[in-house]
Amino acid sequence: MNEDSVLISYAHDKMLKSMEDYVITSTSFLDVRQQALLLSEFSRYNDTKVLLYGGFDTSERAIMVFIPQYLEINDFDSLDRYFSENPEENPLTVINLKKDSFSTVSHRDYLGALMGLGIKRETTGDILTNDNGADLIVLKSVATYIMSELKSVGRATVSAKETDFSEVVISSENIREETVNVSSMRLDNIISACFRLSRSDSASAILSGSVFVNSLQILKCDKKVNIGDKIVFRTKGKIVLKEISGVSKKGRNFIKIDVYV
Repeated sequence: MNEDSVLISYAHDKMLKSMEDYVITSTSFLDVRQQALLLSEFSRYNDTKVLLYGGFDTSERAIMVFIPQYLEINDFDSLDRYFSENPEENPLTVINLKKDSFSTVSHRDYLGALMGLGIKRETTGDILTNDNGADLIVLKSVATYIMSELKSVGRATVSAKETDFSEVVISSENIREETVNVSSMRLDNIISACFRLSRSDSASAILSGSVFVNSLQILKCDKKVNIGDKIVFRTKGKIVLKEISGVSKKGRNFIKIDVYV
């Protein structure tokens, strides 16, 4: 049995528990390819609602949450609100790491420190760095261990505490706003403009399965994308389409995007 089959079987067990016990269940953290795989697998089931949740709406890594039908939870906002009102049911938590004031620490350093503790990648979500340290989105099951054992990251000393999702800092340093212009809202046009590739290279990337829109793997170059869509290009980065800010005399759209760096 290959890794994808194991993952699907594991997720099916979570879905069955949700259906049989009428409770919310969830997987461990998934990367964008795994998210797309499971979204495709469970799109044909109607007895349980399926949502991705990573702690904030633009998260790259996320868990899959299975929700019994009787709960009126239909999108990220309603799930986020439900967990805010019922924090004991939220499988995720936030660890705030505060570093010393004189050391420079990168995302790679934080991830390396976690792996050095023996923490498995599937138990950790996004790592949001800021000037004072970082916020780690993690499964509750590993939070106590991380807080008791993580004392240094790279050359920096750190202190760790659990905090609320409302306190998460999404640093503007990690987001860059840009304006690009495209002839149409086709996916290959958007990829070409936003990632500065030729149309042929953009098409090749899409057809090879490297592009995901709202966590779904898209293999069609002419897929229409919309304002608000999140696009992940594996190995290249992530963007969110914010607004169409204007149209040129030749009918080209000027689009504002957030680029996550």
